[in-house]
Amino acid sequence: MTAPSTADAHEYGLVGDGTADDRPALQKLVDALGDATAAAGRPRTVRVPAGRYVIRDRPVLWRSGVSLIGAGRGATCFALANPGAPTQPVPLAWFTTAQHGAGRDDHIADVTFAHFEIDGSGVETEEDNVLAGGDADAAER
Repeated sequence: MTAPSTADAHEYGLVGDGTADDRPALQKLVDALGDATAAAGRPRTVRVPAGRYVIRDRPVLWRSGVSLIGAGRGATCFALANPGAPTQPVPLAWFTTAQHGAGRDDHIADVTFAHFEIDGSGVETEEDNVLAGGDADAAER
């Protein structure tokens, strides 16, 4: 795949119908854009049109230089679900020290998450857990 500077999520397989698991397509797109960013040194953006995008069973391993921009609060929603283990939250995106070797020399940079909602209502935790939801209407990193 030739990686554009801005990629429309629907053109790369995300459905956003509230039923289909959009995680595999989003992971493939983030990987391709992350590789292109690393090679060219220019950040990329995933534009996500209005819809309800299901992220099921595990989070997307995020890459530096890849931003995620929705169509706005109330329009673009990522629904997090873990049907096999409903008490274990599934974050939308992650890159951790323990699982991925994140650190001072290997970290996420040049990334913006904005203009979408996260619905963690499919997760049944006994206590509050920040991995079970969020709001990225104006979050920047």
